[in-house]
Amino acid sequence: MPMKSSMKAFIRKLVRLDMNIVLIARQKEYDGVQSFDADKSIPFILSTNIQLFINGTGEYMARLKKDRCLPDKPRFPGKEFKASYDVFERALGKETLERKAVVVEGVSPEQVVKINELIVELSMPRDIVHQSLLRYNCDRIEDLNASDAKSIIELLETKK
Repeated sequence: MPMKSSMKAFIRKLVRLDMNIVLIARQKEYDGVQSFDADKSIPFILSTNIQLFINGTGEYMARLKKDRCLPDKPRFPGKEFKASYDVFERALGKETLERKAVVVEGVSPEQVVKINELIVELSMPRDIVHQSLLRYNCDRIEDLNASDAKSIIELLETKK
């Protein structure tokens, strides 16, 4: 798998984890605009994109680039604000930041076999299968969680 595809697959797997995820990238200038040095599609995968930086007076600051979690109700105190745990706690909620992660059960071998059988039985084209898996942030059937696999099996069985 090419490096770009591998990175996107890795990011999709991170996003599926039951935890808050912080991605760190070097800052780089593109056409006079400060951005991160990574694949340009990564911000579209993430729900919230905040750039952390130190301003001219040495204060730790945050710049909200995107937050699609609650588009009608802003969670952060503006587009640019002082970065502190208190601000993130107010925006995201203490229960969100401090909750215990829940173990997500992976797809079982039986579910993988069943999905593959249904794909063959329904003569689904490979590109349609791949596009469908991307909706679940997966590249392969083996990357699904058990709950999503169950939903896919139920859906495919209605198509028979």
